[in-house]
Amino acid sequence: MDEELKQEIQDLKSDIYLLSNEINCQFIRLHDNFSSNINQLSEQIYKLSETQALTNKSIDNITINTDKENFQKTQKQPKIPDEYYIDYSYITDANYSSWVDNLKKYSKDMAECRDKKQITTFSESARNTLESAIEVLFDEEYKYINENNKSFLEAYNRVKSSYDKRKNSNWDLPQIYVNVPNSAIKSENLKNIDGIYVDRKNIEKIRRQSLPASVQIFFEIIKPNYMETQHLKENFLTIMNMNKLRALKTHGSKSDLDSQLNQLGYYAKKLYDSNENFETIQKVISWFVQEIYKRVCQISNN
Repeated sequence: MDEELKQEIQDLKSDIYLLSNEINCQFIRLHDNFSSNINQLSEQIYKLSETQALTNKSIDNITINTDKENFQKTQKQPKIPDEYYIDYSYITDANYSSWVDNLKKYSKDMAECRDKKQITTFSESARNTLESAIEVLFDEEYKYINENNKSFLEAYNRVKSSYDKRKNSNWDLPQIYVNVPNSAIKSENLKNIDGIYVDRKNIEKIRRQSLPASVQIFFEIIKPNYMETQHLKENFLTIMNMNKLRALKTHGSKSDLDSQLNQLGYYAKKLYDSNENFETIQKVISWFVQEIYKRVCQISNN
C-alpha cells in the first residue's frame, strides 16, 4: 500500500513537472512571437515615417520649384509700359460708358500687341478702336442733324462727289438721300431736312462697309478739304496705311513679306519699316478718338 502511494505521488510529481515545463515552453514561444511582432510593427512604423518624410520633402521641392518657376515667369514677363496704353479718362459723359469699356479693351489689346511687336494684330485692334468711335459719331450726327446743323450732310456730299469721280471703282458710296412719296411719313430711320429725307440705314451701311469712307467723312467734318491741311493729311494717311497693314501675313518667308509690302504701296511699307510705327499709329488713334469725343460733345450741347 505504501509502495503504491509512493508510486502515485511520484507519478503526480512527474506530471506536474512536465506540465510546468510545457507551460514554460508555451510562455517562451508567446514571448518570442510577441517580440517578433513588436519588431515587425516597429519596422513598419519606421518605414512609414521614412516614406512620410520623403513625401514631405517631395512636396516641399515641388512647392519650391513651382514658386521658382512662377518667379522666373514673372521675371521673364515684365509689366507692359504704361505709355503703351491710351488714356480715355477724359471721356466723363456717362452716356458713353459702354463705349469707354470697348475703348479700354482695344487699348489693352493694342498694348499687348505692341509689347510683342505684332504690327498686324496691333493694327486690327487700332481699326476696332476707329470703328467704335465712328459708330458713336454717326449715331450722334444723325440724331442732331437739323436745318441749323448740316455739317455731316455737307461732309458726306464732298466725299460722295469724290467717290463718284473715281474710275474703275469696285464700290460706290451709298446714297443717304431718299425720295419719299408721302411727305408726312414718320420713321426713326428717316429724317426730313428741308424737304429731303436722310436715310439712317444707308448711313449705317457706309459705316459697316467702308472704314476709309467713314474716316473721310469725319475728316471733312473737322475741316473741309482736309487734305490741304498738313497734319490732317498726315493723320489720314497714317490711318489708311495702318488699315492696309492688317492684311499682312507675317509668318511666311522674308521674300514673301517684301512682296506683300510692295503690293500695299510705298507709304504702307514705309510705315511698316519705321522704328516708330507703333508709336505713330497709337498717337493718331488717340487723337482720332479725342476729336470724335469733342465733336459729339459739341453737337449734343448746341
